[in-house]
Amino acid sequence: MKRYVWLILCFWFVNTTAQEVTELATQKLENETAGADDREPEDDGNDQQLEYHFRHKMNVNTVDTEWMLQVLGLTALQVQQFSEYRKWLGPFIDLAELQAVPGWDVETVRRILPFLKLGEDQFILPVFKERMRKGEHSLLLRTGRVLEKATGFFVNDSGQTPFAGDRQKFMLRYTYRFRNLLQWGITAEKDPGEPIFKKGYQKGFDYYSAHLAIRDFRFIKALVVGDYHINFGQGLVHWQSMAFRKSAETMQVLRQGYGLRPYNGTDENKFHRGAGIELSKNHWNIILFFAKDKLDGNIVADTSNVYQQVFTSFQTSGLHRTRNEQEDKDALTQKAWGGRVGFGQGRFKMAINSIQYHFSEMMLKKNEPYNLYAISGQRWANYSVDYGFSWKNLYLFGEAANDYKGNFAFLQGMLASLHPTIDISFVYRNISKAYRAIHSNSFTENSEAQNENGIYAGISFRPKTGWRIDGYIDLYRFPWVNYRSDLPSAGNNQLLQLFWRPHKKLEAYLRFQKEAKSVNGYSLLSNLNDPVSANKTGLRLQCSFQPDPAFIIRNRIDLIWFENRGIKEQGFQAYIDFIYKAMDRPYSISARMAWFQTDGYNSRIYGYENDVLYYYTISALFDTGMRFYILFHQHIHKNWQFWCKLSSSLYTDNQSVGSGLTEILQRHRSEIRLQLQYRF
Repeated sequence: MKRYVWLILCFWFVNTTAQEVTELATQKLENETAGADDREPEDDGNDQQLEYHFRHKMNVNTVDTEWMLQVLGLTALQVQQFSEYRKWLGPFIDLAELQAVPGWDVETVRRILPFLKLGEDQFILPVFKERMRKGEHSLLLRTGRVLEKATGFFVNDSGQTPFAGDRQKFMLRYTYRFRNLLQWGITAEKDPGEPIFKKGYQKGFDYYSAHLAIRDFRFIKALVVGDYHINFGQGLVHWQSMAFRKSAETMQVLRQGYGLRPYNGTDENKFHRGAGIELSKNHWNIILFFAKDKLDGNIVADTSNVYQQVFTSFQTSGLHRTRNEQEDKDALTQKAWGGRVGFGQGRFKMAINSIQYHFSEMMLKKNEPYNLYAISGQRWANYSVDYGFSWKNLYLFGEAANDYKGNFAFLQGMLASLHPTIDISFVYRNISKAYRAIHSNSFTENSEAQNENGIYAGISFRPKTGWRIDGYIDLYRFPWVNYRSDLPSAGNNQLLQLFWRPHKKLEAYLRFQKEAKSVNGYSLLSNLNDPVSANKTGLRLQCSFQPDPAFIIRNRIDLIWFENRGIKEQGFQAYIDFIYKAMDRPYSISARMAWFQTDGYNSRIYGYENDVLYYYTISALFDTGMRFYILFHQHIHKNWQFWCKLSSSLYTDNQSVGSGLTEILQRHRSEIRLQLQYRF
């Protein structure tokens, strides 16, 4: 009964108040977190780019189309149509003219408009010392803690505290930047439970990162020393930056990003440490890089007595709180080197990619069926050819890859504009059951590009102004066993979303999503579990209304149905957001109140939350309770900004929150986060 009362209240608020534009990135982040063991993203590089260009807008008549692909997230077809329009009709005389670009609708223009301006051609200062002197310095300090004390911070029966450090989470980041031409910086971070400036840990922070990056200096397109990302092709071989898979943005199926870019995030695993250079001449592009990375790994004695010791897995949590976690820290040395040779002319581009690895210890995974084709030994390598070709309103792209043992992977995609109101996308992938790559991140169902065949088809239809229908269907199968399936299995995903924006003050969308995937069942006749289908169906309604330019109210209702082996679960969530942000006020306030009720973890519901600048929070809510947060942002001075967020989850039935050493023996979990930024 309670859930229906809440449902009525939410609709009452929608009909009597107001709405903000739904951010497509929000849905992408929620989907990506749901497929990554509930880990919140720690790569904020693209957010830093967007925030910088929000303050330093790009000239629409000179902006690089590559930048529009990589930073603004436009599709290859949209960028191609923009380039053709500017080429044949000349410079834009008004930003409103963007609506006349073929294939661009009002929503696309509205999304990218804050980052563009009209103006004279930008003058690139040729003298290097000017880049050193006329850039922007930024210092960011962030701290936070969970207010309740977790089990790991209490003295145990042995008279010891499992966590070596205090409860504080702390991050410091300094960056200098001159346009897109010069950048350097340093980042330092510690997680809760990790020691800092403590006896035996004199180095201070648990994690440090630093970089120096130069772009467009004479014949050098990019040069990075320190920490950096390498992104190749469609992610079959190597992709370290954040990239998204399936979402309601059905045309975003193409991997497009800087091949070489500096890194200053807080994910302690997805980057290389060394040096990389990108050279560009005429139609040719070359990337070369070398790295020597310290990695966390689980090193054990070799029971086969062939080697003295081996490592069984990479540890990717980035946490070093307990003695065991600290023993795994930097236990391995990985050398990585490789490069890319690319050619592009007109509507065609192609590149050859290669990456080599050498580990300080032998890798030997646990003897499990799903590890039969796992990476092993001290060496690994991947090679690929990727390509892209556009013709009229059609764009074809793909990548063909091989690994160290000769196993094959292939991905072919297509984007097509059939009509000014209809766009479609297809992605076919055929990835061998034995193919492996260490840093793969492709458009696949699996989190890594391995053991998968499938075909994806998406459509975006805009029947009239203010309406958009997006949908996709993805059919896939796994030729070999997976972690949760002892036999080859299959699955499918479907999504249908109706978006409505009758005027600039109101928008809403209704989304239906369904997933069916084979997982282990029970078998009385063999040691292998028979596969059964785990079905998950979701329905979401979100509405936003903006009665005043400074005030927004957003409502969302989520319903989840889950079924597996005859076990059924249901989940429900409803929340309401209040956002106040006036242009003539130096502060803004965001708040949320949510109520959730699920039958278990399988019916959990994800929700993106507004947070301090460059920080992602995607809450996974299950069981029964309420969650709220309030976020305050203040411009103290033209150079100073301050953020404060207080959040709390209150559970009605649980006696504790969490598990293991992070368990809190109370019915609530509260967190405070403070952030201060100084620019000069």
